[in-house]
Amino acid sequence: MQKTMTARLEQVAKLRHELPQNVIAQAIEIGVSRMYMDSILARYLKKRLSRRQAVQAVGLEAVQMAETQQTAVREDVAWGLRA
Repeated sequence: MQKTMTARLEQVAKLRHELPQNVIAQAIEIGVSRMYMDSILARYLKKRLSRRQAVQAVGLEAVQMAETQQTAVREDVAWGLRA
């Protein structure tokens, strides 16, 4: 896996005409941002955070998407339990 990751890093750096260390920094920033969003939305869906707070933290679009996905999962589970 390490060879694959290194090869991908080198390829991305080459395609973007950037230094590998800049690509790593951007990847970390993107990953941490995604983890933050996921954490906020999980807290909201578990009712540990208000909708207003979630919207302020990650934006209305992300909150609406999480709500839509939660509704879809609940509907799928209900359908599966009826079968």
